[in-house]
Amino acid sequence: MTSAFVPIQRLGEPAPEDEFLVARALDGDLWAEEALYRRHVATVLSLARRMLRNDADAEDVVQDVFVSAFDELSDLRQPARFAPWLRRMTVHRVYKRLRRQRLRRLLGLDRTFEGYAPLVAQANQAAGQEAHADLTIIDDALDRLGPAERIAWILRRLHGHSLVEVAELADCSLATAKRRIARADTVVKTLLEAT
Repeated sequence: MTSAFVPIQRLGEPAPEDEFLVARALDGDLWAEEALYRRHVATVLSLARRMLRNDADAEDVVQDVFVSAFDELSDLRQPARFAPWLRRMTVHRVYKRLRRQRLRRLLGLDRTFEGYAPLVAQANQAAGQEAHADLTIIDDALDRLGPAERIAWILRRLHGHSLVEVAELADCSLATAKRRIARADTVVKTLLEAT
């Protein structure tokens, strides 16, 4: 009788690569799924939280992303690219959620959620008063942007992704990513200069 038991990784051993874990997960290894989840959940949550600025919505996105990822794992052509694939799924789900929020707002159905976390609330405690004031203005600017511009700007300016990565994550051309970021930069700059 063969055992399905997979030993827990010992301290000091190198962590298995995503490619290895994806292959194991495709074979039904729940330990590999758990390892992938633990490795990437903080990144996915941070990305969703910054774009949505709402803890409850961000947690819903995280749950949706991982459920979908493990359901669609066989569709992943390059297992070594699991992390970018997850980030792309996250951006797609955030975009859909932002569009729904905007529609609710236009219909007068928008409500304030308890978990709302503006950028200023996410700031490091050591950030000064001036940084907090700037973050408040940036929050206002982000509220004025459409979902596509908001996502592109946050990916580029807050998460530090390259333009190529922004285009890949937002599933648009490089030129489109540049235009979205430039439009968002204009709104942010205008509001920052007005104060």
